[in-house]
Amino acid sequence: MIYSAVVYYVDPILVIIFAVDGLIWIGLPLIAVCLALLLVGLYTERSIRTALMLLGWSIAIVFLAMVAIPANAFLQDHAVENAKVYSEKIDGLLEEYRRDHGAYPSSLDQIPSAPPMPRLLRRNDYYSDGETYSLDFQVPGGLLDRWHYTSETHQWNRKRYQTLTKDADERKRDLWRVFASWSD
Repeated sequence: MIYSAVVYYVDPILVIIFAVDGLIWIGLPLIAVCLALLLVGLYTERSIRTALMLLGWSIAIVFLAMVAIPANAFLQDHAVENAKVYSEKIDGLLEEYRRDHGAYPSSLDQIPSAPPMPRLLRRNDYYSDGETYSLDFQVPGGLLDRWHYTSETHQWNRKRYQTLTKDADERKRDLWRVFASWSD
């Protein structure tokens, strides 16, 4: 249960770090100890049951660490696709709202029939000035990189932090917005 939650929700960089650390600091030393116990047990004709049990556990730890990285990458790619598809689902509702009210809503909460947001998008990832709207979310494993969608182009673009803004004040506001989204 905990393993699957970590693989599903944790940032890919952290999964790689913890998986490699698990392999290096737990899995490999445990295998070395198991092999030493196995050799001692065979040499002295004692029971090798403990050594085999520890070897089984160490192989399981190594296997889980090795599976975590590609499983996390697959799940994060799937989450990114779900977030991108959300823009297609919500686009018609936003256009309908604009026809009825003359402007895009300032919040998605103003659209009662809006589908639930995917896990990578949050309530504060929708922005509108009335004339246009945009969605953006943090790239899993991308530190401050974000996927950005705008109603003007109807396309998703991956933006590096430096290219999201034009001047230093806007960069500061973007940085505070990113930090605020972490606390949600």
